[in-house]
Amino acid sequence: MSYNYQTYLKETVVFQSAGTSTVDERGLYNSDWVDDITTKCRIDPRTSDEDSGTRDTEVSEIDIHIPANVNVKTSHRAVLNSKYYDVLGIEEKKNRYSNPVIKTVTMRRSG
Repeated sequence: MSYNYQTYLKETVVFQSAGTSTVDERGLYNSDWVDDITTKCRIDPRTSDEDSGTRDTEVSEIDIHIPANVNVKTSHRAVLNSKYYDVLGIEEKKNRYSNPVIKTVTMRRSG
């Protein structure tokens, strides 16, 4: 019997990479974000308070679970529900036969 790990991936996430498709008036490449990967995911939100000097700010961190075959990198950024997230880390989860079945991506909300 095989367990379908992707059954609970109900949301959609878009991973973007920095592209250098345009050149400015000085002849330098502009870094624009372009859609690179679109895949299904499951969201596990986490929020925490972080002390930054004299005020407390809320930091929004989430874990998302995506299929193991998605080639996401820490240089990507994610777009989820019209919000942007920086990819902090990627962990591959394996089944008891050491086959990769799912990836957990830890992200922090940017800007």
